[in-house]
Amino acid sequence: MSSVLSRLSPYVRIAHDFTTPAFSLKPRWINDHALLYFKHGTGTFYHRGERYPITPGTLFFVGPSVEHAFDGAGQPFHMLNLHVDLIERPDSATIDYNQRPGSHSPPPKRDTFEPLAKELALPVCIRIRRQAVYERLFFRVHGLFTLGDVASRLQIKAAVIDVFAFLFRERQQSEVSPALRAQLPALEDAVRYLQANFRRRIGHAEAAAKAGLSSSYFARCFKEYYGVSPIRFLTQLRMEKAKTELTLTQHPIKLIAAGVGYGSIHHFTRAFTQHVGVSPAAYRETHGAS
Repeated sequence: MSSVLSRLSPYVRIAHDFTTPAFSLKPRWINDHALLYFKHGTGTFYHRGERYPITPGTLFFVGPSVEHAFDGAGQPFHMLNLHVDLIERPDSATIDYNQRPGSHSPPPKRDTFEPLAKELALPVCIRIRRQAVYERLFFRVHGLFTLGDVASRLQIKAAVIDVFAFLFRERQQSEVSPALRAQLPALEDAVRYLQANFRRRIGHAEAAAKAGLSSSYFARCFKEYYGVSPIRFLTQLRMEKAKTELTLTQHPIKLIAAGVGYGSIHHFTRAFTQHVGVSPAAYRETHGAS
């Protein structure tokens, strides 16, 4: 996944807040990637011969040269649509995509980054649980889309990446057990607590208490959902802060150790070397400002 994320540099071609009375889309193909979100309306969405029910809060992720259509069955729609190139190309702003409904054959396939979409592995149909959050993220993109300055062009890339990050989190949460899903708000509170307090000497038991869970149950839920133990997560927070300090400051290593929650420079050096692969002094020598 890291190789995928290193290449992700989205270019927004359309950001459309679309309201319509009864509406049906005939079978079509597109040459970019579409995120079609139904804020209001019901009907049926067709994708490669499969049928999916449309309900408020449903998002469809459609790739290039894939036949899709939908039928509103007399229902009005309010849609929030994004069309993006997953990686910006020289022709992203000017290429004329054939998106006309009723085409008899797919348009020429110009998107050379379809493997990227496959590696991202988002499902075709995503039921958005936190609809207000998604809509806020969409309108962030929508607002930036109307601007043409350099700053907004950079900001819109970050905004679309936030959209994809949100969708990954939604998918991740949809796949967990009901028992674990019930603990997600507590886990998220605990993560925020660790992020705010990692500079002092705390352990995961303190975060578990803040989450209202027993230490052992908290550790089990945390590892199941985030893929690392709370202690590992806390260590990662500390090491990233320490690397920044070693790179950008001339603070003594003993002071940096204390500033990221270690009472002993020897404990810090051992943890840093185990986590990063080199000692703090060696890391500073390689990465520090000259």
